[in-house]
Amino acid sequence: LAGAQPASAQSFLARCKACRKEFSSEGALNQHTSSKKHRTTVKKSNFTEDTAVERLQGVEADAVVEARQALAEAEPEIEEDPIPTACLFCPEQFDAIETNLAHM
Repeated sequence: LAGAQPASAQSFLARCKACRKEFSSEGALNQHTSSKKHRTTVKKSNFTEDTAVERLQGVEADAVVEARQALAEAEPEIEEDPIPTACLFCPEQFDAIETNLAHM
C-alpha cells in the first residue's frame, strides 16, 4: 500500500485499565506490567492480567496520538485585558480595577 508505514514504524499506544496509565512503547508497558504495584492493583480490581491491558497499534494508535496532539496545540482564547472591570454584583462597568473594587 502506498503511504503505509512499515510495522516497526507504526505508532504504539497501550493502556493499563487497572492502573489507569498509558504507555507509548512496548518496553515501558512491559516494565509496568512486571511491577509489583501493577500486579497488586490487578489483583484488587475486576481485571485479570489478560484484560487489564489494551493495546492500540498502527492506524488506531495513530488516530489517538493525532487527536491528542491537536488538542495540545489548540490554545484557549484569552482575553487581552483579564482585569475585571465589571462589578460582580450589578451591571456597572469601570475603567480601572481600583474604581471597580471601591464600588464593590
